[in-house]
Amino acid sequence: MSAKRVLSGIQPTSDSFHLGNYLGAVKQWVELQDSHDTFYCIVDLHALTIETDPALLRQRTLASAAQLLALGISPDKSTLFIQSQVPQHNQLGWIMECLAGFGEASRMTQFKDKSAKVGSDSARVGLFTYPMLQAADILLYQANLVPVGEDQRQHIELTRDLAGRFNARYGDTFTLPEAYILKAGAKINDIQEPTSKMSKSSGSVAGVIEIMDSPDANLKKIKSAVTDAGREVKFDQNEKPGISNLLTIHSALSGRTIAELENDFAGKGYGDFKSAVADVVVEYLRPIRERAQELLLDEKHLLSILHQGSEKAMKKLLLSTLLIASLVAPTSMAQAQSHRICLAYDAGGPGDDSFNDAAQAGLKVAAKNLQFTLETTVTSGEAKDRKDRLTALVNKSCTIVIAVGTGYAPVLKELAQEFPETQFAILNDATVDALNVTSIVFADVQGAYLAGYAAALSSKSGKIAMIGYSSQKAIFDKGFLPGAKAAKKSITVTHRSISTSASSVTSTLLRSGHDVIYLATTGSATDVFSVIATSNRGGKNRFAAGLITQEPDQFLTVDAASQKFLLATVIKRVDLALIDLLTETLAGRTLYDEVDPALGVYGHRYGISDKSIEITLRSPALIAARSKINAASVAASKLSS
Repeated sequence: MSAKRVLSGIQPTSDSFHLGNYLGAVKQWVELQDSHDTFYCIVDLHALTIETDPALLRQRTLASAAQLLALGISPDKSTLFIQSQVPQHNQLGWIMECLAGFGEASRMTQFKDKSAKVGSDSARVGLFTYPMLQAADILLYQANLVPVGEDQRQHIELTRDLAGRFNARYGDTFTLPEAYILKAGAKINDIQEPTSKMSKSSGSVAGVIEIMDSPDANLKKIKSAVTDAGREVKFDQNEKPGISNLLTIHSALSGRTIAELENDFAGKGYGDFKSAVADVVVEYLRPIRERAQELLLDEKHLLSILHQGSEKAMKKLLLSTLLIASLVAPTSMAQAQSHRICLAYDAGGPGDDSFNDAAQAGLKVAAKNLQFTLETTVTSGEAKDRKDRLTALVNKSCTIVIAVGTGYAPVLKELAQEFPETQFAILNDATVDALNVTSIVFADVQGAYLAGYAAALSSKSGKIAMIGYSSQKAIFDKGFLPGAKAAKKSITVTHRSISTSASSVTSTLLRSGHDVIYLATTGSATDVFSVIATSNRGGKNRFAAGLITQEPDQFLTVDAASQKFLLATVIKRVDLALIDLLTETLAGRTLYDEVDPALGVYGHRYGISDKSIEITLRSPALIAARSKINAASVAASKLSS
């Protein structure tokens, strides 16, 4: 199970964020990074709804990025990017405009409010249509949650309506997002007009505490803040809105309660109190401002971070990109009809409940949205047969020849040299060190971490085990073991390596008190599951044991009486990886990440952040612990193999 995806954006309409922006939104964005798959976008296209000088917009876009990074948005935890650097936003935005009705667009209250301020003749058409572009921003990345204020809820409802309309017309494509209403935090008001929200658009400059202002400027602003009649430092929003606002600011930044602050300043005057607030604000913002300035001075490094974020964002588009391409690029699609995709299934072919079936599922989805002809073949499994079948596909002038399974690796090394002009790809193998071979592999360490976490949560005996091959020791050390310890520090975790059947090892582990087994091998899991089910029915063990499997590496048939012993399944989304490979290939691009730098193997390793490693929870106890496992998936997504 992957963590829920969050997307939110901020407009670069000023040189500096203000304190209200930070405490009301960005601070919570930072917190969400640790429990969700977070996407944060600087929506520079939305900023065009007001008249902006291009050079100034660029400057403010970079300033916004620098401040987000300085405030705690981490490129390692989140995808941070600039909206205009991902062209699919505009493409899908136009499609959303064509789906939306004039009446429903006219009902958007934000357009009514903003156009009323400037007058209908001065209001831009972009202001009217920007909710449709906002819908595209969200839907492109299959976001589950969108952090917004209550005033934006209407736009999220419109997004859901447009997504539902698209899905009904063109096929199930987009996730229907939900509004994540930001929790009530410190409500910061203008320090010159303390009954009004802190805002550059409605308040005075003197009333706004800006993050990028110099310490002296903010010191002066706070010491000039409006206060109330009397001298008592007391929280009373009706009678003392000015002092109450300053108390809220102090409390939000210092972490001290309002009651503690009232007690500290009992008997003291407003001057002492405002000096204390100024000190807290200045010292809190100082390192943030300095870090943002450092980033702005090293523009090359800042642009590199944003470029990497945009590339990372584009890799997440998958089906969204396919649908856009099929709708808005008919010429390109016609050209794509000349593409021939060739795929060699592993022994057994489709119907084996393994990688072959998963690859076939990806081909079926891609075929609905991309135009190509398909050639497939199935090997008997012998080396000569594998080579003959791949060679036959090469001779068909394929755009790409895809081999399913590590069994093709030895012959693919030969053929890659023999046919250097042919582009090959291999699924689930990272040993072919040829520049014309794309290796599609999966972050097994991340899946093992989730398995370990789920196993520890499920165990009643306090003993769990992973059964795998000797070559999988690193998966245990870096994934299963730390995952288990993250869930329960006291858990006893065992690794057993096998070369043949896992049944006897399973029996030994059960006799020694292990009650959850993670089977990390390939092939059938039926024998191991049968040992567990038989042991449980015999009642010999104190605690009933359970199994965690993985797909599509394994296949398993479970009857109704025994299904309760299957606790969870780690799933590699081979179908999504294949869709991504085909999307990149037909666009004339190659997946060229370093999969194994030491060997010189290139391609892409798919993991949780790609939504390509998931865990399906089956036991009621694990389903009840879904929120914990979601949080664990965020930690797992940071692991590298």
